[in-house]
Amino acid sequence: MGMSETDTRTDTAATGLNAGQATAAGVAILLFAALAWGARFYFAAATPEANVAEVAIVETPPAAVAPIDRAALRRKAWDQIQPRLDAADAASRAAVDEQLAGVEEFFRVTDAGVKPFAEAVLSLRGKWEYAKSKLPTAEDDQHLRFLSGKFEEYIFKFDDLKVLIERAIGGYVSRVQGIEGGLLVDVRADLSEGELAAAGLPKFLASDAAFRAAFQQALETAAAGVAADFKTGVSREVVSFVAGEIAAQIAVRTAAAVAARLGVSAGVLGTGAASSWGTFGLGLVAAVVVDVAISKVAKWAGYDPVARVSEKVQATLAQVRSLLVDGNPEARAAFEQLRKMETDDADANVRDESRKAADSIERSGNLGLRSQMLQLHEERARLRRAALQRLVLEPTEI
Repeated sequence: MGMSETDTRTDTAATGLNAGQATAAGVAILLFAALAWGARFYFAAATPEANVAEVAIVETPPAAVAPIDRAALRRKAWDQIQPRLDAADAASRAAVDEQLAGVEEFFRVTDAGVKPFAEAVLSLRGKWEYAKSKLPTAEDDQHLRFLSGKFEEYIFKFDDLKVLIERAIGGYVSRVQGIEGGLLVDVRADLSEGELAAAGLPKFLASDAAFRAAFQQALETAAAGVAADFKTGVSREVVSFVAGEIAAQIAVRTAAAVAARLGVSAGVLGTGAASSWGTFGLGLVAAVVVDVAISKVAKWAGYDPVARVSEKVQATLAQVRSLLVDGNPEARAAFEQLRKMETDDADANVRDESRKAADSIERSGNLGLRSQMLQLHEERARLRRAALQRLVLEPTEI
């Protein structure tokens, strides 16, 4: 059925209205967009420069790197290795007793030869040698030389005693060098893994060999003034730590001190006591039997002359061992008193003279092997600590 004219006009009007509305909406959209674009430039131009600056400040700056306090790191590293130094000092001190135990054992073993020696002294040959020594043509020490030969045959050779002392001191030095070797390996490991290395590895930590070389150099620097300050007569040996030289000097001094203590140096040893182990041996034998009237002892009825001589030998050997190891008790007491006066006396002259007298006793050998070796221990410990302090605490290019 066909549309009426009225319906046609209605559709045309609706279509025209929709087109007009669409046109108006488009114009509105364009106008809004134009206003927004213009407002962008308007507000940008109207923003104060101060606001721009404030926006810039809001940006986060890069984090500042704090400076490294190397002195603090060195102190911390030193605190870290101190327990190792303390342990090395304790092991070094213990090594003194370890080596002296060998001296004790040496004299214990000699007991087996005491009775055979006494029997030889009182044998027919012994009496004959004693009788010959009383002839006008006899040499002063003829009988003593016979006795000395028997002493070495049955008890010990005097050169063995010298070797014993040298072995004790040499063994101590070798032991300490081993302790120091282990200490340096451990200390380098501690320092290489610590903050000191992380802040820039020192050259001397590059290898074990480099660290040992740096330690030796620092040790020599630390010991430079020892010869002037160390007043015991072994300063050069302490610095160089050469066992043979130390042992030779200490052995001679100790032998002379023992001989003097036995009271035979004036009549038997003479001026050679300080340098001759042969004359020291004669002095020791003299101390054993010189007061035993052999010809009379043999005649005493109901008395055992072998036991008499054996007792004398054992007592003298015990005294020799004590003097060698622990020194002369009177000399030690005097030494300690002089050292006290050296520091405590109000008179400067008395202090000075006390120091000189104490130094003289210390050099004499009268304080024994233990004192000499402890002296080496204490001085080496001081030098060892000073050398490591120089490496760790002081700025150095070593």
